Amino acid sequence: MGLELTTGLLDLFGAWAPWVALAIARPFGFSVFFMAFQWAQVSTGMIRMAFAVALALPALHFDPDGRAISELSMPFMATLAKEVAIGGFLGFIASVPLAIAVGAGGILDFYRGATQGMSDPSGGQVTAISSLMAVTSLWIFASVGGFWTVSSIIYSSYAAWPVSSTFPVLAQGAGLVIDMIERIIAGSLFLCAPVLIILFISDVVHLVSSKFGKNINVTHMAFSSKALIAVMVLPFFMLVAIQSMRSSYDWLNSVNDVMNRAFQ
Repeated sequence: MGLELTTGLLDLFGAWAPWVALAIARPFGFSVFFMAFQWAQVSTGMIRMAFAVALALPALHFDPDGRAISELSMPFMATLAKEVAIGGFLGFIASVPLAIAVGAGGILDFYRGATQGMSDPSGGQVTAISSLMAVTSLWIFASVGGFWTVSSIIYSSYAAWPVSSTFPVLAQGAGLVIDMIERIIAGSLFLCAPVLIILFISDVVHLVSSKFGKNINVTHMAFSSKALIAVMVLPFFMLVAIQSMRSSYDWLNSVNDVMNRAFQ
């Protein structure tokens, strides 16, 4: 009896394990490349795997007459790698609002001369305003139900590119990666533009002052004055930035429509 039970469990595991791995692969790839997990200090593989399993479980069902692994259009390992890559690409798309916030803060700090930063969770360096913008963006992500949004993106991706399909059929939205990069750059510049203009005006004032005040070393004062202006303007800037970052996450809700245009 015990041997038959063990054999039955092993057979069940052998039939389910490949499909479970394929179901988990795409959400796990998403969690690896999604910037919110890095900035939220979710660096352990166990938490990322728990997120992937939680998304994969509703899609699993046992069908004794279902397709066999050998009937996939690609070898199992190639299909598994494809699913992880798709999940990573979706994680990159979902990271756009956070990347915009970090990029805007980096532009402001670079212009005011504060290029020294602290270590960020992704392994690089991030400046002070970038860190503030990233934390604010994470708070907005949680407050607007961001995890429901990214879960919807992952589930919708299976309709655009099923597990059993080798390639999707590309439509007019095939340049999706380029569009995402353009949105990050344009969004970062738009977000930091108000403070950037104020700092630029301060540079003009310093330039004029250096012409009329020959005895004043304006060059040494420029860095301190721009840092002081940034500190004074930052609270008002964050009120505007929060609304702009909210609109970035509202855009994230339209990613499903974008994927439907990109893949058919």
